[in-house]
Amino acid sequence: LKDISYEKVEKGIEIELEKDEVPHMIQLLIENGIRIFEVTPISKSLEDRFLEVTTQGEKLHA
Repeated sequence: LKDISYEKVEKGIEIELEKDEVPHMIQLLIENGIRIFEVTPISKSLEDRFLEVTTQGEKLHA
């Protein structure tokens, strides 16, 4: 897996992964003693994706 981006949220953690990486991540978490009660995909809105793409260049040139 690539470097993992995650964020602690009120009811757990959010991990940013490609769809094909999810099963491997679940396996790694379980193997390391982390109990998983639910896995819920979170899709970004079109606006969020647009902002990521249009502000990426600004971050590179800052």
